[in-house]
Amino acid sequence: SLDVRGSMEWTLFDRLMLPRAQRMRRAGSMLREFCAFGCGVMWTGRRRGFGPYFNTRAVQACWWSENEEGEIDTLYFRMLMPLYRVLKRWPAAAAVDGWKDKTEAAKASEQTLTPILIACQPRAGGRYGAVVEAKPFAYVVIAEEKGAVLEESGYDSFPYAVFRYDPMPGNAYAEGPGCQVLPDVMVLNHLQ
Repeated sequence: SLDVRGSMEWTLFDRLMLPRAQRMRRAGSMLREFCAFGCGVMWTGRRRGFGPYFNTRAVQACWWSENEEGEIDTLYFRMLMPLYRVLKRWPAAAAVDGWKDKTEAAKASEQTLTPILIACQPRAGGRYGAVVEAKPFAYVVIAEEKGAVLEESGYDSFPYAVFRYDPMPGNAYAEGPGCQVLPDVMVLNHLQ
């Protein structure tokens, strides 16, 4: 049994540390934000046929809230994508009014960026192990300027890890050294 457990430990370690998992690369960019601004956001998911996959979200594009126990259980993330990539990633985007005719124009021009809002929050009445539309955490992708839902799925557990350094009492956010020097840097840049 010790041999089986030992080989399983190494298998898990290999899956977490392989370059395809992106764990070390993503942890480095998350730690940079964490050290500067006191907060960091990392998404943990999986790729079919491989295993765990890690990604970071820019703190400046995220906002979150805590539940009554002080745990972060709601996160919103805003990103900008070219329209052709939105249409490729979410097939439901082709049915949005005004985007049907822009398909070819969007391929030619990558300069027009479309704001996408991703919301991950607790779902009322969600059940562990249910189909994705009924899981405990809802994951909704919204085309911000059109107000259209592009995808709705879910997770059994909250897929984001939000790291906070010394959070302020009664606040879901924290401040790092970068927050203290940022106003001075902005004033110096303006004066320059």
